[in-house]
Amino acid sequence: MTSWILYDGDCGLCAHSIRFIRRHARDGRYRYAALQSPRGRELAKGVAEPGTGRAETRPGSVLLVRPDGRVFDRSAAAVRIACGFRFPWNLLAAWWIVPRPLRDAGYRLIARYRYRWFGVADACALPD
Repeated sequence: MTSWILYDGDCGLCAHSIRFIRRHARDGRYRYAALQSPRGRELAKGVAEPGTGRAETRPGSVLLVRPDGRVFDRSAAAVRIACGFRFPWNLLAAWWIVPRPLRDAGYRLIARYRYRWFGVADACALPD
């Protein structure tokens, strides 16, 4: 069974990250959808930001939706995604030893400035 990676389709960093994941993940491990796409919105329905009722409020977050229904966001999603890479890239999962509040602080910093640092994607990394 494959997991879904939901990402910000407008983000240049996200587009590059999806291409990186496609090159280095084990075959068939992941499927991809932009959070802004119909499929992304459908998958994210039950994954709303606490108190808002809307997943679309998470454009700065990557979501990993596993087949068993478990959902990971921000740095937890990034580390879990790295677990699906081929060697040596799967060693990136070692970031799991860093406490989540510290990982998420770094994640939020990058998310805040990602458009400034990496630009806006010309087109979604993958078709819907």
